[in-house]
Amino acid sequence: MRYGRLDRRITIEVKSAAALDEWSSTPYTWVTQLQCWGQKTDESSVEGTDLQQLVNTTRTVWRIRYDRDITTQMRVKWIEGKEPKTRTYYYNITGIKEIGRRAALDLITELSK
Repeated sequence: MRYGRLDRRITIEVKSAAALDEWSSTPYTWVTQLQCWGQKTDESSVEGTDLQQLVNTTRTVWRIRYDRDITTQMRVKWIEGKEPKTRTYYYNITGIKEIGRRAALDLITELSK
């Protein structure tokens, strides 16, 4: 594992249930679990139809140092660019692959729509 290739600062977020609102539904917010360095690799981009609309699904793999607390219920937040021109991307984690003996993790993600 070459840690020098981890060149993007990312945030791993987890859903957090908030207090009940006036309709007794449970809204949620995203809370920062950890901030770390990662390596971004775009794996594939597939077009298909969903409910008679053309949909583009982009699969991205984020390589980070090993952390046992990361689950598929989390998401990756990445802010591209520098102030004042930044753009925020959210990637839902769909799979986790351990690299070596707890050396690193590959987070298999899909770009949120």
